[in-house]
Amino acid sequence: MVYAILSENGLDRFYDLDENPGVRADNAAEAGMYDFLADPEVKRKLIDFTDGHTTRVSFHLPQIHCVACIWLLERLYKLHDGIGKPEVNFTRKTLTVPFNEEKTNLVEIASLLSRLGYPPEFRLENLNGKPVDKARRRAWMQLGIAGFAFGNIMLLSFPHYLGLHMDDTPWAAPLFGGISLILSLPVLLYSAQDYFRSAWLGIRHGEMSIDVPIALGIIALFVQSTMDILWGWGEGYLDSLAGLVFFLLIGKSFQRRSFDALSFDRDYTSYFPLAALRIHPDGSRQTTSLDTLEPGHRICIRNGELIPADAILIQGPALVDYSFVTGESKPEERLTGDTLYAGGRHHGAPIEVDVIKEVSHSYLTSLWNHQSFRKENEQRFDQMTRKVSQVFTIVVLAIALGAAIIWCWIDASQAMRILSAILIVACPCALALSAPFAFGTALRVLRPYGLYLKNGFVIEGMARVRHLAFDKTGTLTHGGLGTVRWYGQDLDIAQQSAIKGLAASSTHPLSRAIAASILPPETLPETMQELLGKGIEGTLQGQTIRVGSAAWLQTCGLHLPDVPAGIQSWVAIQDQILGGYIFEDSPREGMVEAITSLNQKYDISVLTGDREAGLEKLHEWFPGCVDARSELSPSDKLTAIDHLRADGKAVMMLGDGLNDAGALRHSDVGVAVTENIQAFSPACDAILDARHLPHLPQFLKFSRFTTKVVMLSFTVSLLYNVVGISIAASGHLSPLIAAILMPLSSVTVLLISVLCTRLAAKICRLT
Repeated sequence: MVYAILSENGLDRFYDLDENPGVRADNAAEAGMYDFLADPEVKRKLIDFTDGHTTRVSFHLPQIHCVACIWLLERLYKLHDGIGKPEVNFTRKTLTVPFNEEKTNLVEIASLLSRLGYPPEFRLENLNGKPVDKARRRAWMQLGIAGFAFGNIMLLSFPHYLGLHMDDTPWAAPLFGGISLILSLPVLLYSAQDYFRSAWLGIRHGEMSIDVPIALGIIALFVQSTMDILWGWGEGYLDSLAGLVFFLLIGKSFQRRSFDALSFDRDYTSYFPLAALRIHPDGSRQTTSLDTLEPGHRICIRNGELIPADAILIQGPALVDYSFVTGESKPEERLTGDTLYAGGRHHGAPIEVDVIKEVSHSYLTSLWNHQSFRKENEQRFDQMTRKVSQVFTIVVLAIALGAAIIWCWIDASQAMRILSAILIVACPCALALSAPFAFGTALRVLRPYGLYLKNGFVIEGMARVRHLAFDKTGTLTHGGLGTVRWYGQDLDIAQQSAIKGLAASSTHPLSRAIAASILPPETLPETMQELLGKGIEGTLQGQTIRVGSAAWLQTCGLHLPDVPAGIQSWVAIQDQILGGYIFEDSPREGMVEAITSLNQKYDISVLTGDREAGLEKLHEWFPGCVDARSELSPSDKLTAIDHLRADGKAVMMLGDGLNDAGALRHSDVGVAVTENIQAFSPACDAILDARHLPHLPQFLKFSRFTTKVVMLSFTVSLLYNVVGISIAASGHLSPLIAAILMPLSSVTVLLISVLCTRLAAKICRLT
């Protein structure tokens, strides 16, 4: 049935990727089996997003186990024209499917997956209860069987351990050997199954993974032991074989638990540093962490902010851009009563929504870490590790075969044992653990200081940075949040309220400064539009209100009066200029010392939209900022970053997540500096709480130390392998001891990575 489906759609290559690709289809997928998915309430809880046309849903498919599964599921769109390009997360066993509501639905997609042999497992508590982790249960079964066989084979080998001769019972040796051989078969065929599968898949795809020498070592031990027992040459090494698999599985379990504890995904999703403006029942407003949001809470979403959780629009209308979810920038208008889905960005006047679903940090950060926002230079250490591991595996195989050939001349009975010991003691996985554990620990160190990284490999990018580019307003300075003075005609209360409402609708530092300086309560605009680098425009009771730069207002046909220089934001109602705001800016606390420190190691540029006159105090505050450029639009900043990178130096850009989104994306490391707001761009690599910006010298120093820790771990791992392989090749290391040493090497690398990273944090004064 599956073959017919694939063959008709030109997907025959599925059968070339693996000898036994995919899984056997379950014929139990009867008609009507998934009809419950048509229930609106069930559908609402399952889907991640819908705009009425495009819907996005994530299925849990525990049957995913090989490259053929991934290949097929990622081409699901070829089986139905209503399905978009799916994404497979192999580690989580999940499939995210975008689909067209007009062409298909949840019932059809679930049925198609079931017919292919991948019936979805639904995790809704009200449907199936807590799901069973079949992969984890299977791992424990494999470990249990290996441990049972190991213990019993050791008991049967006791006479051999004690040097006893069984001349009076010649039948005992072949009997015990036969029983041991039978006990070893489940270990070989079940407990060690994953090593054989992984090794074979690697060979088929031209990759020499660590599982190749392990699988060869297990086979060598089994073949040698079987020949010894059947031909009466000796007792064999079945106890070593069972012990080898047992200890390998213990090490694998330990590594899995360690990765769970230091998982990148958990580290940055559990502490995602966005906030929401919550509206309390008494009407008061308070900025609160997303972790505290619950269904039923009412929040205000301003222009440019993300919708943090599925919610019902209470006060609208809303114009929502779901490009982070769908990849298409096509704002959709939503009216009061409509459902707004997490991940959309609102454009326009502030709206109020009632949260109906808990915040899913993993969903939000999946948008942040989406492939379309990744940079070419990410995960250099990860790529290097894979290349080193492949070369290392080939070298180990060559050494093992060479040693076995040499021992055939010295003592042929020891050749297979030494071959197995070399293959088993070699551990490039220790190399692979170096970067994840060091970077994972670094994420935990940086979190309390308000620095949240997209992934651990951003630290490596920070270590390579040689040029720092800063935005000025709201980054190096307070953005006018100190003293704000009005210059112009007197404003009545209605005008002040209207200006405050328009300014409060924006997340720009100067807009927030204006809103904070006006005492009367705000009156929110009926419509609102923010023009990046220019200003904001809104309407209230038929009147047009503009707050922005002089150049922008002049392009709108307005004539500016002759007034003293210094006004940064002009205000116009209808076609009349009422005046403007003068901001007495000041450097952010601690930034003068920070820039002085940074200037000793880095080239520094300041890219700002402020006028030339505003740079005088900047040079006074920060003498090290020689390269300061003014009156730059967002596109000008992007171009400036490209020019800086053309010199060959890695550039870090620090600015807000909206006006500087393009510059953040084009820099080697883009840091969005935020201050109790929810405006960030998936184009950035890190989000930094503005209060901790003065710690930037320590952050960069710590990143350099962390990369050195990774290299130290690499060195220790290589030394372990050189010493271990040398001892094994000399014939002084049994396969069983090699199996114990292999996971111990991983423990050693883990301790070095974690402890040295913690020590680096103390040296950099981050603990």
